[in-house]
Amino acid sequence: MVLISVGGKSDEVRNVRITQDLSKGLSDNSDSKWLADHGLAQVRTLNFEKIIGSGVLHTKFIIVDGVDVYVGSANMDWKSLAEVKELGVYIRNCPCLAADLSRIFAVYWHLGQDDAVIPSKWPAAFETGFNMTSPMKLTLNSLKTDVFISSSPAEFNPSGREHDLSTIISLITKAKRTVCVSVMDLIPQTLYMGVNNSYWPDIDDALRAAAFRGVSVRLLVSQWDHSRREILPFLRSLLAINDALPKRKDHRGGQIKVKLFTVPSTEEQRKIPFARVNHNKYMVTDQAAYVGTSNWAGDYFITTAGVGVVFASENGKGAVRQLQGVFWRDWNSPYAAYLKPYSSPKQRRDL
Repeated sequence: MVLISVGGKSDEVRNVRITQDLSKGLSDNSDSKWLADHGLAQVRTLNFEKIIGSGVLHTKFIIVDGVDVYVGSANMDWKSLAEVKELGVYIRNCPCLAADLSRIFAVYWHLGQDDAVIPSKWPAAFETGFNMTSPMKLTLNSLKTDVFISSSPAEFNPSGREHDLSTIISLITKAKRTVCVSVMDLIPQTLYMGVNNSYWPDIDDALRAAAFRGVSVRLLVSQWDHSRREILPFLRSLLAINDALPKRKDHRGGQIKVKLFTVPSTEEQRKIPFARVNHNKYMVTDQAAYVGTSNWAGDYFITTAGVGVVFASENGKGAVRQLQGVFWRDWNSPYAAYLKPYSSPKQRRDL
């Protein structure tokens, strides 16, 4: 185990730090407990019910030596690394990006203390100067690239930090030709607030508006044993507007297409709980690429912690082009099938 070999070095034990969500059913956090009990890591656990009322720590990132960074969809367990389709970005030798991501980790570390509360104003040490209007100017693989990190929920964001939701909506709004999304859940409502669940059209409205102004929108949504039944009617409601979209003089009419992605499984693999799913959370437009850790439902931006990394480069090169290639690979694969729109009133009743 890598953490054991790193943590086992006496001069580096104090530098292995882990923040995690309070274990609830699916995970008992036994690995991190073992590491802490053996003095191999410092571990803090965030109790979102006490901190903010509900939610979870859904973020997945790693910072190494203050220079290397991973951000992506993968949880830190064996299923994510062997039985779930994941996507993330790994950026090496970039201390400025690592330093900014460390500020988000510092927020989690602070809130992992006993009896921690969210300050009325985060101290200056947690603030950032990098956001949508003032991104980092980096050179990635010899290409000049604008980069910034967004975060949610709003209460966790010190001054200067871009909110994850406003980032996604802004990227959709700025797209001129294409918006391609690959995400496990895409639904315009909250999911985990019980009787207080509500309609949440923020991203849904942005996608419709993009198609209306002539953008080609493609949505690749996961289909697996735990897909929510209500997702399909909402997705079909997006398809339903295609015939109503305006035809433009430049012949560049907008459209929305939806495909469902199913990860193939053997009989043995189907026995593994909560596995064999496309767990990606990313978007690529003709202007930028976004790689995140949140599903696209209301809770993930209101009470749940998540982050996203945005890349923008001239003419959509570099990370933007690379991510677009990944999307086309999956979109055109045999594992992706078009979601058909309603064909009759009877089909609407039978769904």
